Amino acid sequence: MDRSRADRVSRLGEAPWVLSTLLLVATAASTVTALAMPELVHGPAVMVGSMRGTALVMLAVALPIVIVSMAAARRGGVLGLAGWIGGVAFLAYQGWMFLFAVPFNGLFLVYVSMFAFGFWGLVALLVRLPAEAYAASFSPAMPVRLLGGWMAGSCLAFYALWLKNVVPASFDSVSPAFLAGTGMVTATNYVLDMALFLPFTIAVAWALWRRTPWGMLVGGAMLLMLVLESLAIGLDQWVGSAADPASTVASAALTPMFLVIATVGAGALALWWRGTVRTPAAPSAASAEGMPS
Repeated sequence: MDRSRADRVSRLGEAPWVLSTLLLVATAASTVTALAMPELVHGPAVMVGSMRGTALVMLAVALPIVIVSMAAARRGGVLGLAGWIGGVAFLAYQGWMFLFAVPFNGLFLVYVSMFAFGFWGLVALLVRLPAEAYAASFSPAMPVRLLGGWMAGSCLAFYALWLKNVVPASFDSVSPAFLAGTGMVTATNYVLDMALFLPFTIAVAWALWRRTPWGMLVGGAMLLMLVLESLAIGLDQWVGSAADPASTVASAALTPMFLVIATVGAGALALWWRGTVRTPAAPSAASAEGMPS
């Protein structure tokens, strides 16, 4: 590893590596038990089924991505770092869902660990992120406005979908229909999306649109996050519907739509990947300052 790449790695510090490793352990325990021992998870059959669908994506797709990305990031690669951030963000998101979308059970502390290690691992990555050092890793030809527009548009679509349910229910004195059969007292995914995930992704999209080094780096991570989340929603709808075909909470009819969204998102991620430079020159202060804004 050359000196510039070694400097990128050292500037991250040790905390992200430790927290992400603990996240991998907690996630493996959470997903394996959800898939192999569903009787340990209480709650409506449709919610347990949806949880198992998400767990499959976490175990078969997200965990390998984080492991491979951490190894690549250890060598100073921009693709590895973006994949690492995106994978950890996805697992932290699902840690929240495991905690609040199913009733309390004996694995509660495992889910707390998964969320805690994911959240603080993501914070540790973003706080120490040497984005300027990766400025030379991105080509001026990267279609940042197309990619930023896709990210922002996806977020606004989710806002519209959630608000379509929330606003009418806010003026009703009975429990809203979108909670019926879920066992939840509130829509925890709405809370997580509208308060945290969607605003953060829109901020990243704006930074990517402006072609800042931070936006171009974290933009790739969030494009990956959107693909993983689309896959998870598609599969959790299918498995949840199979677990309780009579339930209106999950619908297998939504699976093809989210698979299409995931495919389009993968295309956007591929455009971002093509906009990275395979063998960038050693970054310098001049190259970082010369990035258009």
